[in-house]
Amino acid sequence: MQIFNTIYGKITAYLISVGVIFLILFFFLFQYKSKSEQQVIDTAQKQFKREVNYLFELSSSPMIQTTYDYSYWDDFVSAIRKHNIEWIKTNITLTNSFNYEYICVYDKDFNIVCNLSKDQGKKEYFIPKDTLERIEKHKRFHFFSNSPGGLMEVTFTSIHPTSDPQHIKTLPSGYLVVGRKLDLAYLGKMTEVFGAKVNLNNTKIDATEGSKTIATYIPLHNWDDKHISFLTFHRKLNHNFEAIQNMSYFILFAILLLLLFSDLFIRRHIDKPLKITQDILESENENSIYQLKQYHNEFGHLGELFERFVHQKAELRLAKEKSQESDRLKSAFLANMSHEIRTPMNGILGFAELLKHPNLTGKEQQQYLKIIETSGARMLNIVNNIVDISKIESGIIEITNKVTNINEQIEFLTSFFAPEIGDKGLRLVYSKALPTNNATIITDTEKLYGILTNLLKNAIKHTYKGAIEIGYSLKSDGDQNLLEFFVTDSGNGIPEDRLDVIFDRFMQADMSNKTAYQGAGLGLSISKAYVEMLGGTIWVESKHGEGSTFRFTIPYNQAEAKTEEPIQPKNREKLITKLKVLIVEDDPGMEFLLSETVEEYCSELLVARDGLEALEISKNNPDIDLILMDIRIPKMDGYEVTEAIRQFNKDVVIIAQTACAFASDKEKAFDVGCDDYVSKPIDTELFESLIEKHFVMDYRLL
Repeated sequence: MQIFNTIYGKITAYLISVGVIFLILFFFLFQYKSKSEQQVIDTAQKQFKREVNYLFELSSSPMIQTTYDYSYWDDFVSAIRKHNIEWIKTNITLTNSFNYEYICVYDKDFNIVCNLSKDQGKKEYFIPKDTLERIEKHKRFHFFSNSPGGLMEVTFTSIHPTSDPQHIKTLPSGYLVVGRKLDLAYLGKMTEVFGAKVNLNNTKIDATEGSKTIATYIPLHNWDDKHISFLTFHRKLNHNFEAIQNMSYFILFAILLLLLFSDLFIRRHIDKPLKITQDILESENENSIYQLKQYHNEFGHLGELFERFVHQKAELRLAKEKSQESDRLKSAFLANMSHEIRTPMNGILGFAELLKHPNLTGKEQQQYLKIIETSGARMLNIVNNIVDISKIESGIIEITNKVTNINEQIEFLTSFFAPEIGDKGLRLVYSKALPTNNATIITDTEKLYGILTNLLKNAIKHTYKGAIEIGYSLKSDGDQNLLEFFVTDSGNGIPEDRLDVIFDRFMQADMSNKTAYQGAGLGLSISKAYVEMLGGTIWVESKHGEGSTFRFTIPYNQAEAKTEEPIQPKNREKLITKLKVLIVEDDPGMEFLLSETVEEYCSELLVARDGLEALEISKNNPDIDLILMDIRIPKMDGYEVTEAIRQFNKDVVIIAQTACAFASDKEKAFDVGCDDYVSKPIDTELFESLIEKHFVMDYRLL
């Protein structure tokens, strides 16, 4: 059975099985239908018979009851005895009320007293005297009678006084006979009442005629209980069994037709595209892919996916090659990072070891210290870049907009980097497009400073002759004004194939040239992230061997120029050499460095190694002038200690000093009550400027 191993074969087998099951179900359904049909007919027949009997009794009941109502009446007895015809015609009104054809009043000897029939001239409807004499013993009697005028329904009753309604106390004083003819009018009326065709027959019918009509009968008996005729009833069934049977045959035919069309559909729309799909999977045949795409269903979509897959497969080959290149660049980056960390570390540790030699001259010592300082700054720059990129990737870095003057920013940067640029024999040029009063904007000062610093460092690093230029211009982009900054150098430039990746993380212009391009390859990536955070764009224009120009834009959100008042010292009466200082630091090395740094400013130096000790010393020494507060210390952190000190000492100057470099840490330090903030490693000149800021007699004279 090899054919049933394919999907088409299995579906065909399934359809055959379904067809067989349907045929079996149809057979049982047909048997059930026939049985149910017979049950419906039998039930309808029984119900019809009960209905006919009830309605026939109901039809005869008025005549029987009315005749009986006249049978015990004293005045009627008196009128019969006196043969008072007028009274009888006046009071016995059955003809007018019920439209009976035969009404006759007899005396006790069965002589006619009064004939109230519609047609009194016709005697063929009269009941013979001998018949009346035979039924006299019944007192009340209902029967059918054949007469020359036709079949009649007759009610017979004896007449008695009012005191004898049961006709058992007195002898009959007379008799009342009422009859009606069972003619065509009667049968027509009965047809309307019964909702069935009514006929008089000499034979009984008590069976269905096929499955369309049900029939029953009522036997009609003479006064002596002899059968004289049958009243037959025929009614059409409301159930259309032939329609149900035809519908069953139609359903059977439809199922067979459905199975046939299902097989054709499966051949065309499932089996064939599956074979095409199999060919595509085996050979990736483009013609098969085209054929599969012509199906306007899931297979057509599958054809599009196959086409996309073939294209993506080719792209994956290229991506694999790029991935291999990326692995090579990653290895080069790790080697470069190792070099960038180990080189300054070697300078620090190596020259620190040389400083231990006792025969060094003062010039040699200064030279070694200068190398240690330079190496430390280089390592700090690498660490700062790694911290910045990690903050960017984690999404914790935020924009803190402040009012800043971009002219002052550029002037500061040029002044700061002028010595380094001069040492390399380069010229530094800067240009400002706005006057000072229009150069005040609202932006994130630190990030703008970081972008310009990274670009300047990059230019200095890659330039060996010529000049470096920094500046900005005001541009218009539709309804928005932009500041376009630029840093131009006359260095080596960037190869054209590296321009697309120069702003990617860990990428440099030439990863293979370690000597020419020292650094971790993070500065430009950080700059790009900062520019995008500020709502701008950054790009580079470069020609290999001729230099590069880095440009970026930020929105020009002009602010009012404000002149900041100089910070007045809190303790004007104190001299800078008379300070009482508390150092809160748990690291012995850092505590020693801080002690040496503030020694020239203080008259008394206190040290605390944890938060609780710092709080206790502060309470016992309310005259402390300066607290150098480390943030991460045991028992209570620096934030908690500062908040507690501010509860009882509002005047002491507290400077937070921590290795945390996040802007949020600085803001939190100010929120809890610190007067200033300095990050580790502490720059001596910056630290001295903070001391002077808070304790020199007049800060403006500096």
